[in-house]
Order: sequence, then C-alpha cells, then structure tokens
Amino acid sequence: MKISHIVTNGCSYTYSQGLENIIRDGWPALIANGLNCPVVNLGLPGIGNDSIHRRTYEYLYENQPVDDYKPLVIIEWTQKWRTEQWSNKENDYILIHRPESLVNCTSAQRALIENYNEKNFFRKLILHRLSLISLFENLEIPYLMFDYDGAYDGKFAEKEVTEMFPNMVKESVNKFDLGPLYELTGRLPKLPCGHDDVEGHKVLGSHILSKIKELYPNLEFTNNANFLQLREIILKSKYHRKFPEWCNF
Repeated sequence: MKISHIVTNGCSYTYSQGLENIIRDGWPALIANGLNCPVVNLGLPGIGNDSIHRRTYEYLYENQPVDDYKPLVIIEWTQKWRTEQWSNKENDYILIHRPESLVNCTSAQRALIENYNEKNFFRKLILHRLSLISLFENLEIPYLMFDYDGAYDGKFAEKEVTEMFPNMVKESVNKFDLGPLYELTGRLPKLPCGHDDVEGHKVLGSHILSKIKELYPNLEFTNNANFLQLREIILKSKYHRKFPEWCNF
C-alpha cells in the first residue's frame, strides 16, 4: 500500500506543546522524518475527544483518499471531560473544560459541571473509537490509536459501561490500539507546563515508529501525491489559527 502522508490528531501532547521547537522535536515530526514523508498534525492544545473525532472526519472527507495514495492516521485520545460546543457568537466551535468549581465559570462550564457524568463520557469515548475504526477500515486507511494520559484506564465508570456494553468495549480496542503510552514517559523529566520534554518525545516517537513498521511492514511512501495541507485546515477554524506552527513543517 502506498501512503502519501501521515495525519496525526490529539491534544497538546500531539501538538507537542511546551517544546522550544515543536516541528523539529515533537513526536509527529520524529515519525515523519523516520519514514521520510510529510505530516499533517491536526493536534491542538486543550481539545477533547469529540473535537478529535469530528476533525478527523472533516479532514478525511474533505481530502478523499485515492486508492493508491492513502494517509496513515495516528489518533491520540485525551481527557474524557473535555468537550466542545457550537457558539453563534463565535460562529465556530468553542472548547469547554470541566471547571474545578462553579465560581467565575462560564454558562457553558456551569452546564458541564452540573450535568457531568463519568459514565456518559466514557460511553462517548467508546463510540468515538468505534466510529473512527469503522471509518478507517471502510476506507482501508491504515491507522494507530493510543491513549496518552490514561483517560481510558479503569475507573468505576469503565467497569459499569463494560458490563452494560461488553461487545462495544471489546471491539473498541484492537491490535492497532497501542494502549496508554503515558507509561513510557511517565518517569521522564517534564517541562514546567507538565508536558514531555525532548527526551520524552524521542521515546514516544521511537515506540510508535517501531509499531508502525511492525503492524504495517509493507507501507510505501510516495512524494508525488497531492493532499490537503494543514494551512487549508487552519483557515476553517478560528481556534486553529492561533496555532499555525505545524504549517512550517
């Protein structure tokens, strides 16, 4: 199978926030350089799983892959309690984080915390995972998924949902799921912002690169295929315009 480029999507860990030079030292760049191919990094600081899910669909359907020139997609799932909501005022999606208290929070944050349910967010994660797996397999797009910060790890909600929907939970994890990769870098030095430094990204990039070669030993990358560039995606999102660094990769 010929691959035209790599697409990565996730939160700040995929964006490589905190690094002095993200397009040189971030794990998406290390993987792209290791495979000698371009990368479109859709990762953004602060986004949640619904944003990752939506923007992956938007990219792939706006950039219909040709049979011989498909992307390799790498998804990093993040915290379950992050979400997004359409704002008529902004005429765009806005990001909503669960606040620690109801003091000085927005109306959207207040609604989130007042109606927060761990089980519901875990169910959404399972649906997001299954939905993207179906998309990738239907379009025959090679992919990898991993949970970097432990959002998929066992809590009471996971046990409850697994008991309710055992087949859905089982099918949401397959051989292309790399598991919670925070275990690889958890004890390595961190930046002041709490993210991995250069050493952590090297460890993460090396691990993912080895898994790509193990799971997809026959991938071939071509440099003569057209695909949707990141700068075209940025123009469609006010929030993404604040983070243009990966356009220079």
